[in-house]
Amino acid sequence: MVVPNLVDILYFYITPFVEIFIAGIRRLADLGVLSEFFRRPNYFATIVINLTGYIAFVQFIGNALLSFNRLTLLWNPTNHNKIWKHQWYTAMILALPLLHVVYRMHILGIYYLSVNGIAFLNLSDPKIMALVF
Repeated sequence: MVVPNLVDILYFYITPFVEIFIAGIRRLADLGVLSEFFRRPNYFATIVINLTGYIAFVQFIGNALLSFNRLTLLWNPTNHNKIWKHQWYTAMILALPLLHVVYRMHILGIYYLSVNGIAFLNLSDPKIMALVF
């Protein structure tokens, strides 16, 4: 199963750059340059929150299928190769997380600044946030 490994690599390489970008924008907001960036919902926050949600769900599905693979090896070793010979699981790993993200793609994300100056992401619709988290 190559897909979860690729997703893990992408997640661990993309996330630090996004956090550095957010920290840089936060520093500019402290200087008064991009303070409006944090006050209004924007598309960059939407992309970041949906991408991290998608990648996290891909990791969850990949780990669940890996566990199921090990279970079929112990439970039914004679049919294990027949079950896992075709790569049906790759489509499942990539398609199922879209169901988790698709209903919230149209909702803008927003950066919130806490009292101690930490920026975090949220969706601008509180009803959807109650469903998601």
